[in-house]
Amino acid sequence: MSFDRRYENRIFVQLCEFSLAKLAQNYDEAKDGVLTVDYVMAGLPSADADNDDNVSKLKTFLKVNT
Repeated sequence: MSFDRRYENRIFVQLCEFSLAKLAQNYDEAKDGVLTVDYVMAGLPSADADNDDNVSKLKTFLKVNT
């Protein structure tokens, strides 16, 4: 996977989704239905964190609209 436009890459998004689903398995609440979370903490490389466009893209696909 390239570093260029990684936050728009379908594989990157799917890896994030898989990681969150895998983490949810550790909680009993997730076994009976949907686990609702208030916050997701994601680390970014320094250069990416300083780029508002990258941060916005990451927030967009991690956010679930209710």
